[in-house]
Amino acid sequence: MDYVSERLVAYGNKLRGGDVSAKPPRAEGHETMKSVIGSFLGILAMALIDEYWLTANYEHSFILIGSFGAAAVLMFDAHQSPLAQPWNVVGGQVVSALVGVLVRLVCTEVFQFGPVVQKALAVSLAIGTMDIFDCLHPPGGATSLIAVIGGSAVERMGFTYALFAGGGAAVMLTVALLFNNVWESRSYPKYYWSILQEPLLVEAARPLWGMCAASQEESTSASASVADGCTIPVVASDGAGVGRAVELV
Repeated sequence: MDYVSERLVAYGNKLRGGDVSAKPPRAEGHETMKSVIGSFLGILAMALIDEYWLTANYEHSFILIGSFGAAAVLMFDAHQSPLAQPWNVVGGQVVSALVGVLVRLVCTEVFQFGPVVQKALAVSLAIGTMDIFDCLHPPGGATSLIAVIGGSAVERMGFTYALFAGGGAAVMLTVALLFNNVWESRSYPKYYWSILQEPLLVEAARPLWGMCAASQEESTSASASVADGCTIPVVASDGAGVGRAVELV
């Protein structure tokens, strides 16, 4: 019973939240305006392509689906997030679209699962597949779900739905690359292909080495040679300029 009580208390503490330090700072007004303009341009570009090219030349084809509303939030207002980087955007959309179409076809033709199960499977399997390919992108969950609930228009597209989802992601990405880098305060992307990043590099904070009486040895691996009782703060970098504080004892 003590173990159960402890787990219940721990569970309740998690639900309380309370870590105010984890909340990101409020965006400044000029950054908000940049995000508003950028997202407008991104969605406008996709809508224009749909209206004046795809609709006129390819029946039942479109690149602007609901999930790109969420993608615009990431790419123009949270562009530093790992979830908003190019491989995550394009790979996440394509992978999720393929999963959604496969789930709908297999569940309908093979297992005879109804729409309720299809909806749950589409999203959950899309998340798992994005994790496998290291392209996690939250809007991808919506893209996979749309493949199941999008109705006859999406069903008629078949697997080309994934092609158009990828095309839409490419259009949005192009606008984000051009727009975000116009501003001195913004730099996008942090990296292109997360699956090709170099292994974790660890660099010791040199000014703090003098705090230890014993000599230390420089290391570029995740482990560092330090004297007993000496704590050295170091910065770990993933090769893409993303650093985090690490304490090695």
